[in-house]
Amino acid sequence: MKKVFLLILLLCLCSSVFAVGLGASVDLGFIQDLLLSHKSLQAGVGLRLYTDGDFQLRLPINLSIKGKKVGIEGALCAVYYPFTKGFYVSLSMIDLGFIADMSRKSSSMLILNEIEAGWTFEINEKFFAEAGICMRDPSGTFSSEYEKIRGVFDSYTRFRVRIAGGYRFF
Repeated sequence: MKKVFLLILLLCLCSSVFAVGLGASVDLGFIQDLLLSHKSLQAGVGLRLYTDGDFQLRLPINLSIKGKKVGIEGALCAVYYPFTKGFYVSLSMIDLGFIADMSRKSSSMLILNEIEAGWTFEINEKFFAEAGICMRDPSGTFSSEYEKIRGVFDSYTRFRVRIAGGYRFF
C-alpha cells in the first residue's frame, strides 16, 4: 500500500512540474442516487492537472456509503480532449478501492479500472461544468472485485452518469 501511495505522490509531483493549470471538481452524481432511491450514496471530488496540450491528469476520490460500510476509490486518470475543448475521453491508469465495514473493523483492497466519455462546458475562465458517462471494468478483468462492491453498494452500477462542477485555480 505504501508503494502505491508513493507512486501516486510521485506522479502528482512530476505532473505538477509539467502542468500549466490546476483545478478541482465535485461530482454531483449522488443526486441520482437520491432520485433513484438507492440505499447507498456515492460522492466524489477530484484534482485536475492541466497540461499545455489537449491532455489532463485527474486524481478523483470517490466515496460510497451504506450504513456502517464505506467504500473509497482513488484513481489516476489520463484525459484526452481530441477537439481541444468540449468532448473528452478518460482512462484510469491506476484505480484502487477499499471497502471498510466499521461494525466488524475489517477492510479489503480492490483493483479497479474504468473509462469515461463526456463533455466539459466552460462557464467562464475559472468555472466549468461537466457531464459524462463512466463504464466500470470495461474489459471484465476485475469482475470479482466489482461484484464485491455491487454486493455492498447498490448505487455502484456498471454504468454511471457523472455530473461535476469545478473551478480552475490557474
